[in-house]
Amino acid sequence: MCARGRHDKTPVMSCVFVTGTAGFICFHLAKLLLEEGAVVHGSHEMTDYYEVSLKRQWDAILSEGPNYTYIEDMVEDSHRMETVIDEFRPDKIIHLVAYGLATGCLMVLAKLRPWLAALMLFAFGVTIEFIQPSVGRETHVEDVLANTLGIVTAWCLVAFWRRLTMRRRVTSTRVDW
Repeated sequence: MCARGRHDKTPVMSCVFVTGTAGFICFHLAKLLLEEGAVVHGSHEMTDYYEVSLKRQWDAILSEGPNYTYIEDMVEDSHRMETVIDEFRPDKIIHLVAYGLATGCLMVLAKLRPWLAALMLFAFGVTIEFIQPSVGRETHVEDVLANTLGIVTAWCLVAFWRRLTMRRRVTSTRVDW
């Protein structure tokens, strides 16, 4: 169980399982969670998608504290992931790859407009949140709000980027007479 992994007796904020802790975003997320007092169990694969030495440095930083443990494994190995999650018993599981894959499928394969993709991601997040009680986890409205805020933020950034690049194209093709 998560609390048994702690080396001190202070109250546990939460126990969080984070996939991809050797990657840029999840490294910083895990670091923030640890700074806030959470117990974090990370999972990562040391593929050469980008520099493995950098991944090892980030892993070493996270491992400095007593409240971080990890496995070096592929998330595709569902049996292994189930075993680890059953042993760690987290309050939350953060698996950002799922949203990335969902976004990629919606935007690339289905060729949807960004607003429709955002709406579908919102529906995906709400569905996941309300399915959680069937696997023994609690539903939290805060999680739905956080998912929604992330989707809206990403949608706004994409819209801003499109306008910015569109202006550059229009400016660079303008002819002065």
